[in-house]
Amino acid sequence: MPGPKADINLDEPEVNLDPDDTPSNLSEASAEPGDKASDLASTNTAVAQNSSSLIGLADQQPSIVADHPDFWVVNKPIGWTVQRDEQAPSVLQWLEETYGAKVYPVHRLDKPTSGLLLVAKTTVGNRALSQAFAQRGIEKTYLALSDKKPLKKQGWVKGDMAVSRRSQWKLLRTVANPAITQFTSSLLANGLRGFILHPKTGKTHQLRVALKSLGCPILGDSLYAGTAADRVYLHAWKIAFQFQDIQHAYQVDPTDGLFGAWQLEQNG
Repeated sequence: MPGPKADINLDEPEVNLDPDDTPSNLSEASAEPGDKASDLASTNTAVAQNSSSLIGLADQQPSIVADHPDFWVVNKPIGWTVQRDEQAPSVLQWLEETYGAKVYPVHRLDKPTSGLLLVAKTTVGNRALSQAFAQRGIEKTYLALSDKKPLKKQGWVKGDMAVSRRSQWKLLRTVANPAITQFTSSLLANGLRGFILHPKTGKTHQLRVALKSLGCPILGDSLYAGTAADRVYLHAWKIAFQFQDIQHAYQVDPTDGLFGAWQLEQNG
């Protein structure tokens, strides 16, 4: 007997309307001026104009956002890996060499993704934070840009994931152990759309596949058919969690390239 269908499938997308996706809201989305060809063409111009500002960005070093006795919160630049990699600089190696400490990765970010990374310093921190991730006790929020219109402006993408071709992942119809992402989107300048993403699970390439399944791959994400750009426009924006009965919340706004045009609320 076939299993239940995913909310959205990569090959044949199925969009289930959420309560906020009323017909009036969807009609409003179809009439937004930013979908005009002239606005989309201006996106390519903006990408070209911002290319020079990103030269050498991958050569930047990480920065420490929070230094707790049991963990660091690190701002990871694009082009850096989390684990050791002969082809790129590693955040863990940088921490070990800079602070002379043993480090414990409790989650990861893809090489082209910038933003907040949580790294444990102690076995106590590693055990507690790893357990929090496993129990979905870590709240993460990401930002992404696309130059394509999504199938719906807000809602959920749910489905199992499996390895596809050329190092890609794909969304399946089943939901036995699904990747779950909540998202909202808004129209920005130059035909761009901004996405606020709340992953409820931590699958490989989850957010990149989710936006591809919505028909709006992330700008610069060539692996998933995104329009060519100066970087993959995906940023780990906020992270919040409880550790030893104290609530911790951190936020780092992206400012490079086309992200600089997004007016973000400090606590939005």
